[in-house]
Amino acid sequence: MQHVLVRPLLAIAVVAFCLCASIAKAADLAGSVVGVSGTVALLRGGQSYPPRVGDPVYTDDNLQVAADGRLKLRLSDGSIESFASSSSGG
Repeated sequence: MQHVLVRPLLAIAVVAFCLCASIAKAADLAGSVVGVSGTVALLRGGQSYPPRVGDPVYTDDNLQVAADGRLKLRLSDGSIESFASSSSGG
């Protein structure tokens, strides 16, 4: 009887993988963090966290830079974008 349970579990795993893949494609890679100091928040999927150098930034992300913060991004086209105090993007 064990082989009867394997097919439904495999089907669920395939569906879950496809859903995760489609969610990942919903937001394109915009660039990556190349510099950060002070208070900066990266908002993604309802979560907020301080970005670190090397973190990817996606088109659906929002960035908040406080009065003491600075953020530098390398965009996918190779250009550099800098954000200073009290700015936001996204």
